Amino acid sequence: MDFKKIIFPTDFSESSQFALPYAVDMALKYHAQLTLVHVIEPIVTPVDFAWGTYNYPDIEKQVNTYAEDSLKKVVEDLKKLSERRNKLNLESHQIPKWAFEKARIFAENDITVVSGGAIGIDASAHKGTLELSKGKTICVLGSGFFKMYPKENISLFEEIGKRGLLVSEHLPNFPGSRISLIQRNRITSGLSNVIIVVASGTHGGAMVQIKIAFEQRIPIFCPKLSLNLEPNEGLRQVIDEWGGKETDDVYEIIALLNRNEKTRMKNQVTLSQFA
Repeated sequence: MDFKKIIFPTDFSESSQFALPYAVDMALKYHAQLTLVHVIEPIVTPVDFAWGTYNYPDIEKQVNTYAEDSLKKVVEDLKKLSERRNKLNLESHQIPKWAFEKARIFAENDITVVSGGAIGIDASAHKGTLELSKGKTICVLGSGFFKMYPKENISLFEEIGKRGLLVSEHLPNFPGSRISLIQRNRITSGLSNVIIVVASGTHGGAMVQIKIAFEQRIPIFCPKLSLNLEPNEGLRQVIDEWGGKETDDVYEIIALLNRNEKTRMKNQVTLSQFA
């Protein structure tokens, strides 16, 4: 489907203004020109005449005044919508960029990055790791190997399969489901020594992941709230309820991982000790 021009008739009623953002979204999606056409007739309905007696000049004045005020409101709403969209576009680049850069630093320090291969933060973390030839990453799928999901990341999965590790608990032809995508979180955190939640609302898969990691007693980190990597409502909850620690210094996390590894190696028991 290809649109060059979208005409949106509006009488500036509440229903028209409610529908307007959808017209804007469609225009942006299809790179089409959006034209607002002011339809006066629907504003003056038979119901309006039930409220009193009007002569035509009064009605015309009423309509024009209403239209002018409503047009101003529509313009203001469009401006707010545009500002919000620009903010979201900026954030949509900032968050994956943060994940990419931090994952690359982990790879430089021989730390394996584990994620779920989803579009956005997950994919950026994998890509940041694979940016280095020595980068190691593990992708935990919520589907089978023959039906890898999401399809948009098939090339990424193939690259991980060559240079890292793909993990799935499902039969090869299982296409994945909402439940399986959530259930894989226990494996993702189970393979990890530290969990980093980059951005999250108060609900969703990331919060499920954090709850599981908390129960598994895995340290939880998140970016500093001052970085404004939104949505961050969930990050506040992570800090307040799940003991998450704010940081923008991945070397702090790397130091923790190195200390834990030294402790693990020190306490490791081998069969040779019993020989």
